[in-house]
Amino acid sequence: MANTFTNNVTILNRAASGRSSSSFIREGRWKKALEEKPDYLFIQFGHNDCPGKGDRETDPATTYQQYLKQYIDEARAANIKPILVTPMTRRRFENGQIWTILRPYADAMIKVGKEKNVPVIDLHKKSVALFNQLGDSGSSDFSASNSDRTHFSRKGALEIARLVAEEIPVTVPELRPYLKQPTPKKD
Repeated sequence: MANTFTNNVTILNRAASGRSSSSFIREGRWKKALEEKPDYLFIQFGHNDCPGKGDRETDPATTYQQYLKQYIDEARAANIKPILVTPMTRRRFENGQIWTILRPYADAMIKVGKEKNVPVIDLHKKSVALFNQLGDSGSSDFSASNSDRTHFSRKGALEIARLVAEEIPVTVPELRPYLKQPTPKKD
């Protein structure tokens, strides 16, 4: 995202691989992020909240939403504006189309955003559309390795960041003046 904003903006990336909405709090990472007193917090969880993740797992209908509300309430209490970003899809294809288990988490985040009047960037929807357009082979260089369908190469990470940046002017219009002008994509 640093390539998206002007030099007047400082990006502090406090994301940590393998963390869920619950473990990020449990490990004290959320408290540290709040203590830095940023103006905005982009909040994205879902991948490690999915079933099979042990004590990191949350239920999109209950505990996931509870944690998201905690993030929102505590950010606001610290005078920080929260922005929710739904989890991007993994690059898993079935019959030529994306197959995802993350839509329930994206839907839960959208629901919480509406309830709490928080901007939501639906990266899940945008990433599904992009990967369906490109297909498996057309997006293969977005992956960190041939067997990794979750993590991104530099090219993939930049493309996912671009998807988020496209939504900022509409979703968080007060940030528009801080965005760099888009540069044409190179073929």
